[in-house]
Amino acid sequence: GAVGGPVDPDALPEAIREMLSAHIPRATAPPAGTARAATATTIDFDEAFVFRGDAMVVTGTVVDARRAPVTTGSVQILLLYGREGHAVALLGTALVDAEGRYRAEVRVPDKQPPGDYDIIAEYMGNAIWAPSVSP
Repeated sequence: GAVGGPVDPDALPEAIREMLSAHIPRATAPPAGTARAATATTIDFDEAFVFRGDAMVVTGTVVDARRAPVTTGSVQILLLYGREGHAVALLGTALVDAEGRYRAEVRVPDKQPPGDYDIIAEYMGNAIWAPSVSP
């Protein structure tokens, strides 16, 4: 295909096709008419680069629009592939503490095909707070 155009799935290596077809649940927007407080999620890493099989510690915070800590809920750490940000692996989950912080030790799967990936934190939201994704 053309640069920047759609990718022909048949042209992708088998390992990447399998990876993109995996279904990893993502946070969803609340139903129309449901009011939940907006949140913002941050993410920090103890390593600048990570390779397959390597462990790393992921930390961050979840706060509301007033920058007050979100004190309940969970964050999932996801491995994303491609410009569209397909979630290809759930690396771990962590609970948010009373300070709005979370911490998880995660590992990139040994069998993950080589490539450029992003790691994000996704706060799943709850009855009070809306979901949010780290930049």
